[in-house]
Amino acid sequence: MIMEKREYDASFKRMAIDLTYARGSVKEVALELGIDPGRLSKWRQKEGTPVRFAEGLTEEQKEIKRLQKELKEAQLERDILKKAISIFWKGRRAVFGFIKEHRNQYPVEKMCSVLKVGVSGFYYWLKHPRANGRSRRRNWWGTSGRYMPRARAATAAPGSVLS
Repeated sequence: MIMEKREYDASFKRMAIDLTYARGSVKEVALELGIDPGRLSKWRQKEGTPVRFAEGLTEEQKEIKRLQKELKEAQLERDILKKAISIFWKGRRAVFGFIKEHRNQYPVEKMCSVLKVGVSGFYYWLKHPRANGRSRRRNWWGTSGRYMPRARAATAAPGSVLS
């Protein structure tokens, strides 16, 4: 089957290139216009800089763009909370575990903000996984009460026997 060579005029190419910059997706625009994405990418490379759309937007369009950005942020926060709902009652260690598990899906800063934990606290926990209250208590009391008897022995009268 022989395919016809299609030629495009300069105004069509410019419009297609501007659409790719406006939407941020070469593939999406190429499918919509019925053009090969590779060809559209080559046009973008040849033409160079895009026409600035933000300068030509009306106030309503700017507001729509701002609201779309806010909606995207809210949807991201909602998705994080939907996945994290089961870990809230389990404590900070579980929250940090959740963040560690999902850090490839969502930005760490956003998860920390939504889950009300500090970013630096998360990274500290990541480096020192035993840095929690229970391990500090274990170090003080020990598993067999090792530290407390020494303290009692230091304050006991010389020659007395501790039970």
